[in-house]
Amino acid sequence: MLFRSFLFGAAAMVFGSVQALWEKDLKRMLAYSSVAQIGYVFVGIGLGTLEGLLAACLQILAHAFTKPMLFCAAGGFMGVSGGSRRLEDLRGAGRRDPASGAAFLVGTMSMIGVPLFGGFAVKAQLSLAAIERTGWKAWFALGAIVISTVLNALYYLHAVQKLFSKEGAPGVVQEKARYSGMYLTAMGAMIALNVYFGIHWEGFTHVIERGLALFA
Repeated sequence: MLFRSFLFGAAAMVFGSVQALWEKDLKRMLAYSSVAQIGYVFVGIGLGTLEGLLAACLQILAHAFTKPMLFCAAGGFMGVSGGSRRLEDLRGAGRRDPASGAAFLVGTMSMIGVPLFGGFAVKAQLSLAAIERTGWKAWFALGAIVISTVLNALYYLHAVQKLFSKEGAPGVVQEKARYSGMYLTAMGAMIALNVYFGIHWEGFTHVIERGLALFA
């Protein structure tokens, strides 16, 4: 069971990221990214250690704080780009919709694993768990983390480059964003949660450890 969880989790981390790299539809790109991110959960479980299980739990939290924010931002970009989801049609959308642009930037840094953002906590904990695990699983997990991280950077930064282009896509309706108070509150809360989690993730691990101890 643990072997299959580890193997399929590592495969999801890599192949989900590869699919996202070639995707031209922003929401589909985020969906393939989710496949890769769920892979982190199964690799953590598959390591068969407490540190690995902690990494899996941290990833569940980090994903909950990050991916809804990215999908909401994608919806915002569509709203100022005639409803299109194609990255080419969304050129400049981050400038036309600054709130969604800021949220997408935070989500991007989290997904890549930049320090002080949620995704860094997961990659740091999972790397520590892999280092403590002797044998082929350690090297396999570290390799999957490195490959997935590089691919994350490639497709998310490519999306950022398109979204913050100075020129919009020709032939696409370009509008300025209209915000509701609820939207701004939700995006602000998700940004704050992501940054707080990225800075104070060790405190979250202590809470998770106490919870896991109840099932020991």
